[in-house]
Amino acid sequence: MKLSMDGKGRAIDTIFIERLWRSVKYEHVYLFPASDGLECYRALRDYFEYYNTQRKHQSLGWILRFVLVLHQIWGNIE
Repeated sequence: MKLSMDGKGRAIDTIFIERLWRSVKYEHVYLFPASDGLECYRALRDYFEYYNTQRKHQSLGWILRFVLVLHQIWGNIE
């Protein structure tokens, strides 16, 4: 069984996903526990909408992820 995505067995393969789920858990799941699966689904859907469009990211220089994607798609938007 091959665990590493790049085949080298490096621990950093999953760091981005681990950081994402850490943010999800500490910013939403632990603060707003869901009473059932449907409520959990809806809450996570709303959180990811917020995460991608309204939350500023330190690793991106405190800009919105949404803005970064627009810059990548259409170039420098003024």
